[in-house]
Amino acid sequence: MRKLASLAMAFCLTVTGAAFIPGQAQAEPIVLKMACDSPVGLATDIGAREFKRLVEERSKGKYRVDQFLGQSFGSPESIYQALMLGSIHFNLQTTSQLSSMTPSLQLFDCPGVFPSEAAFEHIIRGKVGRELLPELSDKRVTFLGFTCVMPRVVWTRMPCKNLDELQKKKIRTTSSKMHIATINNLGMTAVPMPWPETFTALQQGVVDGHDSTIVSCAPQRITEVAPYVVESEHLAFSEAFEVATRWWNKLSEEDRAMFQSCVDDSIAMIRKIHDEKDKAECRQSVIDQGAKIITLSPEEKREWFNRNKDTYKDFPAVKPEWIKMIHDELQAAGLE
Repeated sequence: MRKLASLAMAFCLTVTGAAFIPGQAQAEPIVLKMACDSPVGLATDIGAREFKRLVEERSKGKYRVDQFLGQSFGSPESIYQALMLGSIHFNLQTTSQLSSMTPSLQLFDCPGVFPSEAAFEHIIRGKVGRELLPELSDKRVTFLGFTCVMPRVVWTRMPCKNLDELQKKKIRTTSSKMHIATINNLGMTAVPMPWPETFTALQQGVVDGHDSTIVSCAPQRITEVAPYVVESEHLAFSEAFEVATRWWNKLSEEDRAMFQSCVDDSIAMIRKIHDEKDKAECRQSVIDQGAKIITLSPEEKREWFNRNKDTYKDFPAVKPEWIKMIHDELQAAGLE
């Protein structure tokens, strides 16, 4: 019997060409960490989870992605520091938050550059967007792509149907210098404030309103303290997939191509869910919560746009040649 078992073992070794050593462990996967600040359950959160699945599948177990979702890692600044130190490998975050650490991203906060959601989308998906990606990246951060376009609107405690009625109102903004300048140029008073403090500030009347997106605010039930929504779309922004440049450059070309394909396919999923589900459902959700949405006329929206068409000139990180490239492309496409 022992002789038969030995012959069987020898046959297996001949067929497989490798010896089996009892107790030998398989190679452990390389553990990567990723942060994503999207509210759980929305398109970006789902796309981030898809990125993890794709990386682990396409790398055939070489990499494992551990994720910090729903702002669980900490502030944008702490995520950025972790990225620089190598304790975070991938980050998916709004351009408005990232622009305070990477000023070149102020380009996507410019209120007088993209006259519509369609114009913004045309740029970041087209030739100009591809040319800009490496210019926006630097020795610290490399950008791999941008997700969907999300326009910001103004939420208020009291009814305001146009820009005239919003004059001098105190509006909570992010810490983005571009956001602050935008609101001030519109005649309102910008009050930069961390998001966790916003609900209480509105409730207590510290601020009269805030600017954000409908998609991000619907799950937060901000309508309880700011039930009026001026659909101004005065700013549009996206989210950026980023990696630390030093770590990225150490990867093999094959691994970089694999990661890039996972980023591209995750972004495609995010855009599809956002366009087909989140936008409509979140808008209906705030209406069901009792919000009153004020839709502006094209002329009124143009006034908001014109008030900020030169704002970028006060921000040296936004190069005039970038603005020219964008304007030329939008004019050629009939989008300006």
